[in-house]
Amino acid sequence: MEGNSAKKQKRLTVSELRNFKGLTNLSDEDAESAISTLEKFSLLMFEMYKKDKALKENLKKKENTLEELKEEENE
Repeated sequence: MEGNSAKKQKRLTVSELRNFKGLTNLSDEDAESAISTLEKFSLLMFEMYKKDKALKENLKKKENTLEELKEEENE
């Protein structure tokens, strides 16, 4: 995934969106609106993923610290 971090993401086009089943007859305005909504949703999901990952990493650090304290206490 490291190689993808520098890769610029391109925006979905109206033409690409219309390639999906059921979306072939969207007006330009509806297609642009759908694309904008998909962008917002994907950003929201990515932010939630990052927060969840950070929380899990923080919890793991605290668990490790707790284990270290217990080991020191038993010495």
